[in-house]
Amino acid sequence: MTNLPLSSEDFTNLRADAESMFLDECALAPRVTVKDGAGEEIPEKQEHRAWGSPIRCSFDVRPGSKAFGPDHTLLAYDAGIRMAAGTAIDVHGWVKVVSRYGSAVDDGIVYEIMGPVQDGPSAIRLLLKRVEP
Repeated sequence: MTNLPLSSEDFTNLRADAESMFLDECALAPRVTVKDGAGEEIPEKQEHRAWGSPIRCSFDVRPGSKAFGPDHTLLAYDAGIRMAAGTAIDVHGWVKVVSRYGSAVDDGIVYEIMGPVQDGPSAIRLLLKRVEP
């Protein structure tokens, strides 16, 4: 039996199938540098974040840890999230979960993106650290 490479149509179908399983919605916000009157950088607060429009995602609340890089730096995370392949991500930004299984989440749950984007054939995956209720 020979393994045949996947065609672009196969990848399109994989991605469409994955996206049809995304039952949650989330919004993304890039990291923005906020400075005070003296030019000193201050910690960014949620009200300074420019949240994008909600997009479909698949949120998974399973904490864990993963080793990254040549020195195998251990990264602890609180949750993971899958999004459509090709979604533009600021790896220093935030994700707000705004809907779970079709039900709105009051004020959303905010997570910081931890580590690099994990590219897969059907979707991307991000590891998240909870920062706000």
